[in-house]
Amino acid sequence: MDHVVDHVVSPFCEIVEKAKTAARNAGNSHTMLMTAESLIQEGERALVRIAPVCRDNYRQFGHGFVDALQKNDEIQSHREMLIGLIWVFDKYVEPAGFDATKYAQLEAQSRKAAVRIFTILTNMRVWLQPREEDRLLMSPPSSPLSLPGLPPQPPLAPSVSSRPPTGVDSVRIATNELERFMRERHHDSDDSDYDPMGPKGPRPESPVDPSLRRGYMSPIIRKPRLNPLPTTRPRDPHPEEASSSSGLQRGAPRYPLVPPPSPGLEVPDTGKPYDDGLIPVEPPTPKPKSTGFPSLAKHSTISASSSFYLHKGFCEGAKEVVKGEMGVKLMQKSVQRTLSRVVARCTGCYFELDNRNIESDVKKQDDGNYATKAGITYRLRFLQKSHLAAKRSDDVPYGCVFCIHQGHTLDASDATVFFSTQALFNHLARHPRPLPQVPGIKVVEGPEVPPLLRNDYDIHLQSPQTKHPAHENRADISGRPTGTTRAEARQMHNKRQPPDRSLALELAQGASITGIRWPRAYKGEWMFAWHDGAFESVPTDIVRLDPPPPSDIKMGGSSLVFAKARWKFAPKDRERGEWLKFGKNETIFNIGWPYREHWCWSGTNSRGKWGIFPRAFIDMGTVQELEAEPLEQSSPTQERSKTSVFTKLSVRKSCRPSSIAESTSSRDTAGFSLRAASSRTS
Repeated sequence: MDHVVDHVVSPFCEIVEKAKTAARNAGNSHTMLMTAESLIQEGERALVRIAPVCRDNYRQFGHGFVDALQKNDEIQSHREMLIGLIWVFDKYVEPAGFDATKYAQLEAQSRKAAVRIFTILTNMRVWLQPREEDRLLMSPPSSPLSLPGLPPQPPLAPSVSSRPPTGVDSVRIATNELERFMRERHHDSDDSDYDPMGPKGPRPESPVDPSLRRGYMSPIIRKPRLNPLPTTRPRDPHPEEASSSSGLQRGAPRYPLVPPPSPGLEVPDTGKPYDDGLIPVEPPTPKPKSTGFPSLAKHSTISASSSFYLHKGFCEGAKEVVKGEMGVKLMQKSVQRTLSRVVARCTGCYFELDNRNIESDVKKQDDGNYATKAGITYRLRFLQKSHLAAKRSDDVPYGCVFCIHQGHTLDASDATVFFSTQALFNHLARHPRPLPQVPGIKVVEGPEVPPLLRNDYDIHLQSPQTKHPAHENRADISGRPTGTTRAEARQMHNKRQPPDRSLALELAQGASITGIRWPRAYKGEWMFAWHDGAFESVPTDIVRLDPPPPSDIKMGGSSLVFAKARWKFAPKDRERGEWLKFGKNETIFNIGWPYREHWCWSGTNSRGKWGIFPRAFIDMGTVQELEAEPLEQSSPTQERSKTSVFTKLSVRKSCRPSSIAESTSSRDTAGFSLRAASSRTS
């Protein structure tokens, strides 16, 4: 616990020490003494407020709190700023170098950092509080797996190494000191017939990404249960409204137990009775409606605008490891004030591993095998070959070497950049078998590892391929909006969260999402979407919607349909598609659609601008339509008196459909009367 508290408050401890040194050296300088004492009080005030909160958070949340500290960029930024000021402060603690402005600067920065850090730490008590559905989704810890292809391991007495891993063990394995301590306890507590030189089972996790919030989580897709779509009639006119309550229901099943059936076309019955001598006339087969985007069965091509290439691809150090080189350099890294360890840092970025773990892999030792919940065993060389350039040692992105080699992903919503090893291996578990052959990657598939590849492989797939959640819910995803992210969205603490604090997707810039919904409770500010097998929330303003095909956009002509917007829709750019901007409760005129259930409509806002927009942003209860009176009932006097803006709209002379009125000459347009379109829009 002390090292966690020290990580946060160490800059304030340094401030107090420097200020006390200055007070002792002040001598007869009253100004220096008063300034130093003021700085002492500021530093001690920060310690008194922050240290107890750190201890309470660590005592309550354990290494979930440690993970939160590591991921919080704001705390790290304040620490770095304070350390930068303290670094050169030694020259100001002597009377000859005393500078009152430097003391004031450090005191002000200390106060600012202390207030902000204290606020973040107190807020973490709410962020880290486990929700009820998290407890339901928590899977029981699994026992360590034994290495396939090797003799079974003799039963061991309970010890630190043989018990089921917990969240605390996950982080302790990541450190040299505790790892050595655990091995020593393991040998001391083993049964007498255990051979210490025999094979060991794979470790339960990687030391690269050991900390999972509130323990191990099974890869359950956070997807609300969805009803299968009908195959013989269009979807409900209000899918967003109908799904908003069920999609946010607490405690509901997160994924369908039975995949919903895919919609299809039914063959009409042609065996109709007819009278002799008459030629039967077959009814025309209805033309299938467009889904709004290409079939989800097709693979998604990894283009230059994908997240993988926006991250500049695999790190140069990863490419060296693929070629058979080490790809790392040894460095001394301080752990605490007086302790240090040797780490192997990538030659191309800040990705680093414990040097002892690297040696276990290079020397083909048994303890270099790591198991995952996805049913995949791997060695650290695979993570070295799969990592992208990292800017921080505790935040390493990864890519799928198999998707990149093939040039496409399994689904349009699949990620090409993964922010944790768990996400990477969950993705690999969904890959079809056998995996494609990639130069420099040794893959073993099946229950056992061949003797020639014992401890000399990259990944070992023991379990069969798992089903892709997006493919199981294709019927629900089809026909809904898609998009890409214009900015990164991470589950970093002290970041934006949905109003109900529901789970949010982790997205890299350029990530693809599908099956977009806008629940009513989020008022258009957040959406739910599919990405990398999960159905979770995303901020609307970071998503660039994909416009529908031109054939699905009603362009030209005029319409008598108008409605009010229930939410504000303000896309940030017009790079792809003529998106219409409008405010809440703004009236949209000239509304058109290829068919009423289509997710994208077109219309004109109150400023006379035409564009397309998501139907979900329209208050369906306000959809109305103007109706033309018969020409013979209108006199010239009446026509001249109707000078409202609606008289500019044109209607079709005959057979006008209920949705769109096509353009005619303005001379054919007579007086109009408003008629609620509730019967047409229901």
